[in-house]
Amino acid sequence: MTQPLFSLHGINSEGEWQHGIQTVLDKFFQYTPLQYRQYRNLPLAVWRLGGDVLLLLIGVALPIFWLWTRPSVDAKWLLSLEIGFFVGAIVTNIYNRVCMQRVTEAIHSDIRAPLGGYGKPSIVAHSLGTLLISRALERFDGLSLDTVILHGCVVDRMFPWELMLNRIENVFNEIGGVDPVPWIAGVLRFSVPRIGTAGATGFSGPVVTGVHSNPSEVGPIIFRGECCCEAHKLLQSSDLVHNVRYTRVGHSGYHKGMFHAKDFWLPRLLGYDPILYRKFYEFCVEIVIAQRGLRYEYEERRKAFLGTCFGWHPGALRYGILAEIQETDGVIVPAVKVGELLNQIVHLLSKTVSDMLNLFPLPGRALEPVTLPPQGDKRWNLLDPRSALKASVEASLESWRTFGLL
Repeated sequence: MTQPLFSLHGINSEGEWQHGIQTVLDKFFQYTPLQYRQYRNLPLAVWRLGGDVLLLLIGVALPIFWLWTRPSVDAKWLLSLEIGFFVGAIVTNIYNRVCMQRVTEAIHSDIRAPLGGYGKPSIVAHSLGTLLISRALERFDGLSLDTVILHGCVVDRMFPWELMLNRIENVFNEIGGVDPVPWIAGVLRFSVPRIGTAGATGFSGPVVTGVHSNPSEVGPIIFRGECCCEAHKLLQSSDLVHNVRYTRVGHSGYHKGMFHAKDFWLPRLLGYDPILYRKFYEFCVEIVIAQRGLRYEYEERRKAFLGTCFGWHPGALRYGILAEIQETDGVIVPAVKVGELLNQIVHLLSKTVSDMLNLFPLPGRALEPVTLPPQGDKRWNLLDPRSALKASVEASLESWRTFGLL
């Protein structure tokens, strides 16, 4: 059984995006989209979050307006009206807190249900879902998570993540540069506990790294567990919470197709840095393209690929491949043939990976599910660099055995 993974939608949503990303994520995880009905309808959701604030404002403003326009009004009637609004605000606030408490209890129960020796679950949460999972973490001390990905986050920027160091591995807060919803949510901070603007400003605190202003640039490298690359250890961040800003993304801009899920969420959930992850696959595509051109261009790209470190193997990729060969039982490669074997592995790796990536639509284009491999197809493993490399090494060694080269 694979590691459990959950997703949690926001208000006024049926969670369509949860099923869209399932195409990629359920190939690697025991994926479950969590649904809740209490906040699906927008007017009802707004009332359950801010109805008490609305009543309180009316209770303050209406008597003032009435006295200004009709100063002869009976003071007792005004007092009764104001008391009615204040009592209504208190009752609504209690009701709203009970409603959110029941939702967080249900979410906690759903997350705990599939556990049974398969490791900590991970979660991807959007909008109100970020608030619900943060409230569940704060309320239930026994709730532990591996990777938490928050986008469109409406949680207080000073949320006490430092109290959960032993219960969570990594938290990634994705900030949309053109997302107004966190600012709107911040207005309710006096009514709704822990609601805030972290999706616009980022989290702050002793276990929070600074905002990475451009996710296309390599900033602090995020690795789960010990980094095996000495060079990247200098860039490795030991903080629990990482803020990443996407300048042109709106509140739901992460959900257009599966591009963001494939290139950013999947590597983070698998324990890779997304920038180095994407760089690995870009090399594979470039090598295949270079094969159709001048030979020296192909040789340059192949050598650069073998000489690049992607963080999940010791040093350059060349040494990662050699380590994979050494782990294969009964394989002894003559020194004079090592270079030739490396070339074949890179050729096979680049070809198979490039063919798989060509099945996905380009960012911004409509998804065509019929072009993608079916559930259980081994080609999905090519989206995991370690699995892709291991498969290419095994296939190349088997080919050499067949032809008596080993």
